[in-house]
Order: sequence, then C-alpha cells, then structure tokens
Amino acid sequence: MKPAIFGAGLLLAASAFAADPLAALSNKEASGGLKAALEAGSSAAVAKLGVDGGFLNNEKVHIPLPKILEKARPLIAMTGRGQQLDELETAMN
Repeated sequence: MKPAIFGAGLLLAASAFAADPLAALSNKEASGGLKAALEAGSSAAVAKLGVDGGFLNNEKVHIPLPKILEKARPLIAMTGRGQQLDELETAMN
C-alpha cells in the first residue's frame, strides 16, 4: 500500500471519528451525564409533586380509589361514610 493512500485513509477515518461527538464520550462521562439528568428530573418531580395536593390535583399522576370503592361510593355515602372515602383518596395522594 502506498504511504500517501494509507495516510489519507487514516486522515479520513480520524475526521469521521471526530465528527461524531458521541464517539468521543467515555463510558464514565456518559454515565455521569445520565446520572446528572436523572437527578435533575427526580428533583423537579419531587418539587412539583411532593407538596400537599401534588398528586391529588394533577390528573396525570393522581391515584384514584380502587374501582370497587368507587362503585360502592353511593352506598357508602348513604351510610354517612362518604367523607372517609374522600379522606382515603386524599391520603393516598
């Protein structure tokens, strides 16, 4: 193989490698970045949802009562215990 062709091939390969910024990341750098992103996301979620009514007032993460209790709600309310169902749902959220 001619040295000029071999050198040109190495230069082309090196430039292709350098053009891909992800290829230059080490496993340690990638895992560090992923860890930082997960920490930021979990901190944001806790700040938003970890307050009174955080789950209760957010339809996307609200935890409903089990279906059997929802079906029984009218009967339970007639016995004067509807407030307890509301308190249970609030406590779950």
